[in-house]
Amino acid sequence: MGLAHIYQFYDYELINCAKEGHIEFSTNEFIIDYNNKINYEDVTDLKINIDAYYGQTINQYYENPIEKKSLGVKNTIVIATWDKSFTYNFKLDHAIHTKELKKNNF
Repeated sequence: MGLAHIYQFYDYELINCAKEGHIEFSTNEFIIDYNNKINYEDVTDLKINIDAYYGQTINQYYENPIEKKSLGVKNTIVIATWDKSFTYNFKLDHAIHTKELKKNNF
């Protein structure tokens, strides 16, 4: 049992990260860090980069012959206005979430 628990962590990619910031989507605006509101019509650039969902096998053969699984947190969203830009990572928990995001936004 103990060895399986340790192997579980070896099986996933290593990422040094901390949760900093918060983003919400409301009816007509983004809410950033609970108090900074950006109306959708003020957004000059919106980029969504999907890297992988949680548990997705990622090919890192050039680094390690054993494939790793993604933690699903390297996905990014960039929201820019004329004078500010915000970049956030977000987690995708499942392949279905990835498909829904692509269907709704692309």
